[in-house]
Amino acid sequence: MGIATCPIKGLTLSSRSIDALEQMDQLVDSANQLAVAVSATPLYTIFSDPRSAKDVVYNISDYDWELYGQAMEGIPNILRHKLNQVVEPMAWSSAGKESQFWKCVHASYNK
Repeated sequence: MGIATCPIKGLTLSSRSIDALEQMDQLVDSANQLAVAVSATPLYTIFSDPRSAKDVVYNISDYDWELYGQAMEGIPNILRHKLNQVVEPMAWSSAGKESQFWKCVHASYNK
């Protein structure tokens, strides 16, 4: 999910908008950290305390890969929901070019 450029000539962002952009940046960073943590979970589960190569093979075949896939697929949806909680109020409560900017930002990750 990428946030597109929203070029609006003469746009000056308020301090509220700048704070909202910083909050969005933190949300994206948190989602990336969550993806790393979820990605590392199978490795830890599979290789933690194996007694033999046979145990590792069993752990790999026994791991719930479907649940893992669902968890990984859910991260962008969670991020989109959290971003909407920041962006939508900004689009509603701002005016003029700033509102146009927030509507553009919203559209860029809700395609």
